[in-house]
This record gives sequence, structure tokens and C-alpha cells, in this order.
Amino acid sequence: LYWRLKGDNLLPQTSIDTIPQMDAIFFLNCLDHAVDPWKLLSEVIDKLKPGGMLFLYTDVEKPPDKMHPHRILPARLEHEIDGLRPKLTVLEDSWKFPNRVAWYVGERK
Repeated sequence: LYWRLKGDNLLPQTSIDTIPQMDAIFFLNCLDHAVDPWKLLSEVIDKLKPGGMLFLYTDVEKPPDKMHPHRILPARLEHEIDGLRPKLTVLEDSWKFPNRVAWYVGERK
């Protein structure tokens, strides 16, 4: 789900097919919750205009559970975002574990 501003109204959008190409996408804490995280990430990157920025925040190295069906490994994440020009990559501690949260900012080539 994302929200699109049209005039003075915020309109909910639910299908990736309805998303136009954008200058920036904030993809915050949802990758490890998706049914197919790598397909979704690829589709999101495809929605960036050339020079568009992706702001990605996700849990990494976390064992799967009911809420997080996928374990996101930093090496796989780096591979999947290879088509972006990196601007910032940070691994930081979560509230409980070291190096468990990744911030990534990249620009579409």
C-alpha cells in the first residue's frame, strides 16, 4: 500500500502496477514481510525514474518467524540492489541485537 497525493487528497494505491515511476521511494521495514521479497524489491526498483532514490530500511540476519517469513542476508541484499548507485549503506544495532538493521540509500543508474 502506498499513498499518492492528488490535489489536496491522499489516495490509497494497492497494486504495484498502479504506481507510476517516481523520483524517490521509501521502502521501510517491509522487505522481510513480503511473500517474495526479491521480486518485490526488483519491481520497486523498476518504479524509480533514472536518478531516482531508493531509501530502504530492513531487518537483516533475523531468523524467520510468523511476522518475518524471510531471512534477509546482507550479501543477497547487496546483490539484488546492484543496479543502484550506492549513496549510503549502514548496518546498525536493533533494540536487541547488533548489526541487525540495514539502512540503504541508492540512486537508479
